[in-house]
Amino acid sequence: MVRFVRTLQHRVTPQGRDFYALSIPPQVAEALNLKAGGSVGIIVTPVKKGEFEVTIKAASDELS
Repeated sequence: MVRFVRTLQHRVTPQGRDFYALSIPPQVAEALNLKAGGSVGIIVTPVKKGEFEVTIKAASDELS
């Protein structure tokens, strides 16, 4: 398990779309084969009352 706390950056693009940037630890980037950065999908799934499972997976740039 890797514990990290980062600030989520948010901005709006000139086209009016929301853009978010989140720094992840090098160990996570390496596991996702994103050593030079890239897009990820973040999936939050309720497990039981008050608990959630968060999954981070590499996403293709075509989905952005």
